[in-house]
Amino acid sequence: MMEASAVNGATSYSGDTSEITLSPTPENIQSSMTDKKKMKDSNGMVESITNQVSPMNNFPLFMSLTLRSLGIIFGDIGTSPLYVVNTVFANVKEPNEQQCVGIISLIIWNLIVVVSIKYAIFILMADNRGEGGTFALCGLLTGESGPFRTRAKKVVAIISILAASLLIGDGALTPAVSVLSAVEGLAVSTPNLQKWVLPITIVIIILLFLAQQYGTGKIGILFGPIMVIWFLTLFSIGVWRITFHPKILRAFNPFEALHYLIREKKTGFLQISSVFLSVTGLEALYADLGHFGRWPVRTSWFLVVLPSVTVNYLGQGALLAINPTLIANPFYNAAPASSLGFIPPVRVHHTSKRIIGQIYVPAINWILMLLTLAVTLYFQRSSDMTHAYGVT
Repeated sequence: MMEASAVNGATSYSGDTSEITLSPTPENIQSSMTDKKKMKDSNGMVESITNQVSPMNNFPLFMSLTLRSLGIIFGDIGTSPLYVVNTVFANVKEPNEQQCVGIISLIIWNLIVVVSIKYAIFILMADNRGEGGTFALCGLLTGESGPFRTRAKKVVAIISILAASLLIGDGALTPAVSVLSAVEGLAVSTPNLQKWVLPITIVIIILLFLAQQYGTGKIGILFGPIMVIWFLTLFSIGVWRITFHPKILRAFNPFEALHYLIREKKTGFLQISSVFLSVTGLEALYADLGHFGRWPVRTSWFLVVLPSVTVNYLGQGALLAINPTLIANPFYNAAPASSLGFIPPVRVHHTSKRIIGQIYVPAINWILMLLTLAVTLYFQRSSDMTHAYGVT
C-alpha cells in the first residue's frame, strides 16, 4: 500500500496507503509502464502481469480473471439484447420474415467482424506493456520507438484526446440505457410499475457507481457469477425460441445481411447505426486489458458471451418471424416468463495488491455518475436514448 505525489510529472511513493495522485506527462509513459513490471506486493513477491496470464501459465489466476472479466467488461454487450432489435425496427410496425433474417444477420456479422476479429484477435495484441485503452495506444505511437515523426505524433495525440472525449460520452450513456432498458422490462409484465421505472433506474445507477470504489477485482467477483447466470439465461431463451422457427438460422449466411441492405436501400443504411448498438461497450475489451489480460478477455468472449448473445438474437428473430406484433419488446416477450499529460492530476486508488492495472478513480467515477443520471432524467425512455447513443 503506498501513497504517491506528483511533481512535474514525476511520481514518488511513500507511506502506507493505496492512493496515488498522478500528474502524467508524455515523457514518463514508457518509464511508468516499465516500473509496472518491477513493482512488488507487500510480501515482496514480483507483481503478476496480466498479459502473461494464459490457460498454460498460472491457470488458477487465469480462471479467476476470466470470471471477473465477465462481470466487468461484458455487462454492456451482454445487456444489448434488451433493446437492440426493437430499436432497429423502431420505424417498422410489423417486420416480415425476410426483414427479421436480414437484421439478425447484420447483428451477428457485426459481432463476428467488429468484436471477434477486429477487437478480440487483433486489437488486443496492441498492448502497451500489458495496458490497453486510448492513451496506452497513443503511448505506443508517440513514444521514442513509435513509427511517426514529431508532427504526426501531435496529430495522433489530438485524435487520442477526441477519442477519449467520445469515450466519456459513451461511459455516461451506456449504463443509463442498459439499466433503463432492463427496468422497463418490468413494466411489460406489470404495467402498474411504469411510473416507477425512472425512480428505480436512478437508484440502481447510484448504487452501481457507489460500488466502483471497491475496485474491479471485488466487483468482478460479485458480478462475474451473476453474469454467468445471465448469459446462460440468454442462451436458453434463444435456443427455446429457435426451435419454434429454425429458418432463422439462415441469418448465419452473410449474404442475407448484404441482400437486406440492397433490398431495403435507404432504410437499411439508416438502420446500420442501430445495429451497432449490439456491440455497445466493446471498447472495454481493450480499455480494461490491463485489468484482466488478453487471454481471459478472449476466453470470456468466445466461450461465453458470443454464443449467448448470438443465440439470443436468433431467438428474438424467430419470435418476430412468427409474431411480428411483439416488436415493441421482443426480448421480454421471448422469455418464457492517464499517463500522457492530457488530464489534470487525479487521485487514483489501487484496489489490488497483485495487479497494478486494477484501479479506481473517484473523480471520474462521480463525474460519470452525474452525467449518467443527467442523460437518464433527460431522455427518460431507452427508445429515445438509443438514438443519441448511436452518435457516440
